[in-house]
Amino acid sequence: MMKTKIPMYIAVRLERGYGDTERGVWLQLPATKKEFEAAQQAIGADYYDFAITCYNVRVPGLNREMLLSAPLGRVNFLASRLAALDGGVLTTLAAHIHSARYFTELEQFIDYTYNHHRYTFLPGVTDAVALGRIMVESEAFAAVPREIKVCIDKNMLGLNTAMMEDGQFTALGYLTSDDGWCAVPKKRSVPKSLNLTGIIGEDLYGEWEDEESYIFEMEDDGDE
Repeated sequence: MMKTKIPMYIAVRLERGYGDTERGVWLQLPATKKEFEAAQQAIGADYYDFAITCYNVRVPGLNREMLLSAPLGRVNFLASRLAALDGGVLTTLAAHIHSARYFTELEQFIDYTYNHHRYTFLPGVTDAVALGRIMVESEAFAAVPREIKVCIDKNMLGLNTAMMEDGQFTALGYLTSDDGWCAVPKKRSVPKSLNLTGIIGEDLYGEWEDEESYIFEMEDDGDE
């Protein structure tokens, strides 16, 4: 298991009024309620006089559309959960996203942070041949003589193993799930300390002017 951290972050853009880009601030998540209030004060806004206009995200598979369509409190909750994970778990997440079983909902990302132990990841095992070589050297083949092992079709063995395990080959490695990829995300409550809401406790959502401006933001971000 890797102990290093992989750079992943989520930051939210708060602007006074709507479209007032001269009075905006970026707030890195997870943030406390005091940090959230300080960000509003920095642009001279109150709970009724600011908008969430954008997100900057560096998490595999997590895009701005998912974030803008979710309450800020839940996004902050996810950021807190991701910040607690080590590099090995985050690498497995990245492999998951690069597979045919990628996530499509924010709740799936949150659920992963609780159930990452359900996945087994073999880094660098990107094709059937590589998996077949590992299988030949595993305990399952311990009694097989070396002269027989060299004759085994590693590609076919790897393909059959992946089919039986319903495994996924990705650009990062080989991934399996002990629940058959069928886990339904559990809706979890946001801790009060992380639930950034409006003045009367209402959920706060992001917004953008129109589809064209949103696409422009996405394309502009890719040029950085």
